[in-house]
Parts: sequence; structure tokens; C-alpha cells
Amino acid sequence: MGDFNENSSIEFHEYKFPCNDPTKCRPIEILLDQGVYVFELYGASGGNGYRTHLNLVTKGGNGGYTRGIVGLSRKTRVFLFIGGSGVTSDDGFAPGGWNGGGRGSVGLFNYYVGSGGGATDVRIGCNKLRCRRIVAGGGGGAGASSSAQTGDLSFGGSGGGLVGKNGTGYDYVDDEHSGKAVLFNSMSSLKKS
Repeated sequence: MGDFNENSSIEFHEYKFPCNDPTKCRPIEILLDQGVYVFELYGASGGNGYRTHLNLVTKGGNGGYTRGIVGLSRKTRVFLFIGGSGVTSDDGFAPGGWNGGGRGSVGLFNYYVGSGGGATDVRIGCNKLRCRRIVAGGGGGAGASSSAQTGDLSFGGSGGGLVGKNGTGYDYVDDEHSGKAVLFNSMSSLKKS
């Protein structure tokens, strides 16, 4: 595999979540020439919760980040499954973000809760799970209890590493976002199919 250095001619491509509904989408399919590629992946954040009587937003967890280098010996189809952000709902359940986000359950008092964000992954050669090579996990959805105490609020845990982070009590995390994939290449061109 080649090294990237200051004399390399590096192509840079950023792919964002391509759909309007964060719970339903499709992969982005690209055709890569032979070469060495660096993928940076960002999982989607979990959905927010909301406590009406406290007028307070509980934040979903951030999506994970990962980076990997892939060497291709021939022209290859690659599928980017970019995670959809978790959603907020007070209507029975909150559907999970596209590409594996967990469903959020509203519970007895119909407080606004968030669902989990979807993972962002790269699949080499086919769009099946068996072809998945690099994965950035999604963040956990935020919840809310029936208590009026701020200490009982629940914030979604972040996705990342081999095991994501646990959710927390009264604490803040960053704003919600869908996943994205960034692709660097030093030698060849991309063809979107």
C-alpha cells in the first residue's frame, strides 16, 4: 500500500446522508478504480428527548468515528451505507435511524424520547452484511422519566470503539447529525454509478 505525502495528488470526496427521511434510505454505490483508499466514517447521532414540564431537551448521543485504509487490486463496486439520525417522538415509539438505529419506546406518560442513530459502514464488492469492512456505530437515543427532577433525565450514549458509551444523567452532548463518509484517494478517480 502506498503512503500519502505532501507530493501526492489526493482526491477528496464527502458523502452525506442522501435521503429526506432519516429512517428510510438506500446506500450510495460508487465504482472505485484500483488503488489505495482511506475511508473516514461518522455514525449518526441518536434522537433527542424533550421534557415539557421542565422545558428541557435531552440530547441523543454522538455517532462514532472510525478510519480505515483499503487497497483494491482491480475496479470494484463499493457501497456506502450512511446512517440516518435518530428521531424524536411522543407517539408510541420513535423509529430508529436508517442502517440499524434502535427504536425508542415512549412509555406510559408519552414524553418525547429519541431513537438510536444509524451506523455508517462501507461494503466492498456487494451490498450485503457479509461484505461490510468498516463500521462507525450510531449514538443512543435520549429518554425521559416521569420525574420532574433534572437528575432523572437520560441522555443517549455515544457510539464508538468496540463498545459504545453508556447513556448519562443530566449532562449535555453535541447537536444531532446524520452520518457521513469521507473518502481520500491518492492515485485514481471515482465513478458514481
